Amino acid sequence: MKPAVPKLEAIILYDRCLRNVICDEVIAYGKELNNFLDRTKAIMYSANSSALSGPQVGVFYRYSLVNLGRFTKSTFEMVNPVVEDAFGHEIGHEEMCVAMPGARAIVKRAPTIRVSWH
Repeated sequence: MKPAVPKLEAIILYDRCLRNVICDEVIAYGKELNNFLDRTKAIMYSANSSALSGPQVGVFYRYSLVNLGRFTKSTFEMVNPVVEDAFGHEIGHEEMCVAMPGARAIVKRAPTIRVSWH
């Protein structure tokens, strides 16, 4: 049985076996989840990352945090996000991953997506 609030330490460096892990749905909401998201944000900011999701910190629950600006600490939180649709021709941009320091790759993504979350 998983603990209600997992221990958070730091960014987990890339591991091939984690690539296809399906994360569990978040079912408990409230102060405990808010505190957990705050701790995750602190890790994201300390790593100078623009986004962070559960597996990157060793937590296999469905949530994502997105920093809304390079020079701000304003964060968009999505719990149980689902990409509902993607629009437009995929465009390739160079991206980096906080879990793979120094690595860069061209990643193709739709310019617009529609996401639902709690």
